[in-house]
Amino acid sequence: ALERLEKKDAAAAAVEGMDKVRARAFKCETCGKLSERPDVDCREQGHRIRSVDATRRFFECAASGCNERTSVLNNQFPPPCRKCGGAGWKKCGAGPRQKQGGSMTGDGPGLITALSEHTSWRTRQAVSAQQDFL
Repeated sequence: ALERLEKKDAAAAAVEGMDKVRARAFKCETCGKLSERPDVDCREQGHRIRSVDATRRFFECAASGCNERTSVLNNQFPPPCRKCGGAGWKKCGAGPRQKQGGSMTGDGPGLITALSEHTSWRTRQAVSAQQDFL
């Protein structure tokens, strides 16, 4: 079980390092809109929509304590933050934001949290004691 968690942590770290990924998008050739899904209004108005390759970039709100994340296609600029209304963004990775407390590989309470889903109380206590010893 621990090996599986370590592999999952390594995969999450690799995804977090990616600041852009290739994605499929839809472009309206009539009005030029680019979106993740075919635009409903364009479809209803009979516009010609085609599938295109795009680049999805990931951003995190730069406001202190906000940490809201968003992604945009190609060179579009992110809209104002949905959470705080701020307009400042900084690049971030594609993966989920890491919870405080370390990773699941043993450098903090993250390991205890992950183990709690898969092990008994005694095992968690033993791992906790070992971490305190280190």
